Amino acid sequence: MAMPLLALDFAVPGALWGLVAVGIPVVLHLLFRQKPVVVRFPALRLLLASCRQTARRFRLKQLLLLLLRMMVVAAFVAVLAGPRLVEHHPGPRGGRRVNAVVVLDTSYSMSHVGPDGSPRFHRAKALALQMLDILSADSRLALILCADEPDVAVGAFTFDRQAIAERIKRSRSGYRPTDCTAALREAQRLFRDEKVADARAIFLFTDLTANGWRPRKEEEEGSGAAVYVIDVGDDGGGNRSVALDRQSFGAADVGLPFAFEARVAFAEPGATAVVELHVDDQLRGERHVGPDGEARCRFQTTPSAPGYLAGRVALRGRDAITADDAAYFAVPCGARRSVLVVDGAAGGGGGPSDALFLTRALSPPVAGAVAAVRCDVVAPAGLDGDAVAGSAAAILLDVARLSAAQWALLAGHVAQGGGLIVFGGPQVDVASYNAHGRDPLDAKGGLLPCSLAGARPGAAFRFRQGSFDHPLLRPFERENPHLGEPVFTACLVATPAKDAARVVLSFDNGLPALVEKAYGQGRVLVFTGTAGPRWGDFPRVPHAYVPFAHEMVRHVTRREEQPPWVRVGEAVRVVSPDRGPLRSVRVQPPDVGSWLSVVLPRDGQGRFPNAVPLADTEQPGIYLVEIASEKSTTTQLVAVNVDTRESLPERFTEKELARLLPGTPVAVFRRLRELREPLEVGGTVTDLNRTLVPLLLLLLVMELVVANRMYGRTAPLAEVPTGAPPLPEE
Repeated sequence: MAMPLLALDFAVPGALWGLVAVGIPVVLHLLFRQKPVVVRFPALRLLLASCRQTARRFRLKQLLLLLLRMMVVAAFVAVLAGPRLVEHHPGPRGGRRVNAVVVLDTSYSMSHVGPDGSPRFHRAKALALQMLDILSADSRLALILCADEPDVAVGAFTFDRQAIAERIKRSRSGYRPTDCTAALREAQRLFRDEKVADARAIFLFTDLTANGWRPRKEEEEGSGAAVYVIDVGDDGGGNRSVALDRQSFGAADVGLPFAFEARVAFAEPGATAVVELHVDDQLRGERHVGPDGEARCRFQTTPSAPGYLAGRVALRGRDAITADDAAYFAVPCGARRSVLVVDGAAGGGGGPSDALFLTRALSPPVAGAVAAVRCDVVAPAGLDGDAVAGSAAAILLDVARLSAAQWALLAGHVAQGGGLIVFGGPQVDVASYNAHGRDPLDAKGGLLPCSLAGARPGAAFRFRQGSFDHPLLRPFERENPHLGEPVFTACLVATPAKDAARVVLSFDNGLPALVEKAYGQGRVLVFTGTAGPRWGDFPRVPHAYVPFAHEMVRHVTRREEQPPWVRVGEAVRVVSPDRGPLRSVRVQPPDVGSWLSVVLPRDGQGRFPNAVPLADTEQPGIYLVEIASEKSTTTQLVAVNVDTRESLPERFTEKELARLLPGTPVAVFRRLRELREPLEVGGTVTDLNRTLVPLLLLLLVMELVVANRMYGRTAPLAEVPTGAPPLPEE
């Protein structure tokens, strides 16, 4: 790759004739120099010897003053001539043919509305159209529309700039983020494919959002083409954005509180916002976020019907970018879950059984309340196929032992997508559990996630407060600090299966409290404590016990997971309602009243698949998807949001671009007339007057200081002896 060459140029070369004036101070100095008159006065011989030394210093000052005045004149003439440092590179030269790739940023940050009411994208298009007139008529052009993936609108270099102009006029800004690095890489590929070796240039019209630049791979090399960046993003901030924390979403159930978190970002310090929760187009709550608080807020609502819990979190008012003022969500909402509670025994001494505490936690006997979980309590002998068939999960409460057939029944139920929760207790026969629930010949170790040992009593212990990254523990991360309050006196000793189980929660004595395992399409949980108060006071701490019980049931009965929202352009997997071949898939995008059919692929035998990716998610909002198979039809809601990293106000500078693109000539311009000049001279121009003007002012100040020190006070004796003959020696 050719290295750039530096050259000195002048905007007004004729002004350099003014350098002749540099000799004026010399002429004036010679004309007005006074010859000293020699006057011999023997009585002052000692004084004359001192004056000779003073005269020499005075002469040096005169020469310094003369030099300063000459430099002032030269600097003044140079400023008038307009010196420029031109860095020539393999780009366009004035009036010469150029092979140029025009890159137009179409990301949603380009919809930012400036103080003049004009979006950045409109200004970028106008500048791109004007730039076409600057290039010579025999230049060849290509066009790339830049978002998260480059779209080569005009790939073959063409002389038809009218076609390029029409394509620029038809372009629209979208809702995707930016990846300018990928667009530059695509432009370099066009140069290679067209075998363009000289007069190459890339014109990038963007707002220089920092999110739009990625580090270049080490093996990548620059194409040698100069990159001219026309910056349209210097119109200030003032934007706000709201996003949903995907990890804070859990399962939604009818009659149970559903909570999630939203994050608000401000481009300006000290800003405030009102965040609103809308469900089914109805306002369900609002939060005030200001500079003195966290830019994070938590919402809670209670679903009233099965189907989907769908809505949006929106900022009140409008700002510079409207696409990030709302964040949408759509979560499947299940009807009442039916669980089979197998009660091993009543509480010792005639006390209440463990089933009483658990069923009241899951289905509280409150008049008018909607119970999210229906509990059917049976004895161990009642655990049969009919009981299990109608339940989403089975819960074993201090059950001593089960038969091999019952264990096989539970294993089949879980493998088909059901759930199993096992609670400990003093009656649990750990040998029977290990014999039937654990299978050494099974690669995954059998149904249970751990082997069990007898209860280990000891000093009181509690739950260990640690990570809350598991979905079951998220309700206790911020809003509910009560999980550390229950006190336990004993528990079963669990040894998790290697590589197949996960310890969700531990006690502070180091023993596992809750162990999880996936089995087939279902899940199994083992809690080493009791569901009743025999091994601790857990049931007597309702703020911890009740949500913990509900989250356990939710976790093992969770249906096929669907993300609460996806980003614009991210594909969503659409599955047949009965797992059979699809017959049709139709989509209704946001704010569109008509249905769009999705083309279904066929396999080699002409059959449709049972699942397809839905990739046409180019607009934020809630999409309505109709999925039909040969036997049934269902409806799915999909929420789509913008990538709010594009909303961040940080922008790249020219120096950062130079570091990111080593070996590539880069220049940033904010006005088209700034770009016209380097195109005419064929390189990147640095105006040296920015340095010369301060230097001229400095020279003027120095000249005034030196002249004042020389002539501000008189020194008559300093000039009289200047030409005196040397004194005779004694």
